[in-house]
Amino acid sequence: MYLLGKPGREWLVGFLCPCNCGQFIELSLLPTTKPRWKLAVHANEDTVSLRPSVWRTVGCRSHFFLTNGLIKWC
Repeated sequence: MYLLGKPGREWLVGFLCPCNCGQFIELSLLPTTKPRWKLAVHANEDTVSLRPSVWRTVGCRSHFFLTNGLIKWC
């Protein structure tokens, strides 16, 4: 997972699709864009969570939540 921006002011998150299709997913964290996601970094567990779910409308069409570093498929 890659974060772009300064700590506490990240504006983009990117990662490989968890279905292993090889596609790179980029999600906006900017509050002024739609759609946008919220990223929570759990420092004590060294994990992250994303809200809302990620639902790819092209390619593999995966739909999942990232919660405490784990993929939860929809």
